[in-house]
Amino acid sequence: MSREIKFRAWSKKNKWYINFGIPAKIQDFLYGLNSKEFIDDLEIEQFTGLKDKNGVEIYEGDIDGSDDEIMVVCWIEEEAAFGLKFPDDNDYYDTSINWRGLIKIGNIHENPELLEET
Repeated sequence: MSREIKFRAWSKKNKWYINFGIPAKIQDFLYGLNSKEFIDDLEIEQFTGLKDKNGVEIYEGDIDGSDDEIMVVCWIEEEAAFGLKFPDDNDYYDTSINWRGLIKIGNIHENPELLEET
């Protein structure tokens, strides 16, 4: 069994996602940055290798709306696993998740208003 390793990166400066198969339309953006600026600008998020209830790929930073409480997909270093955390509590993580029951309703960058509702 092999799993697909993919990443996406959020550009804090330009407010858009960059996939690692970089589209030609943003090449000017990339050439305009030196490597330190480029690295400092990006928030890298890994694909979990899983899809939600509706078949949508799940990445770090995605927001789950399948329950009464909003939770965010994250990598938990101590567990060496993906899990969910509450937006306002970085000390609590849940790794016993029914990933196929998760419903992606957005992500922390494009939909920050969803985090404010908690």
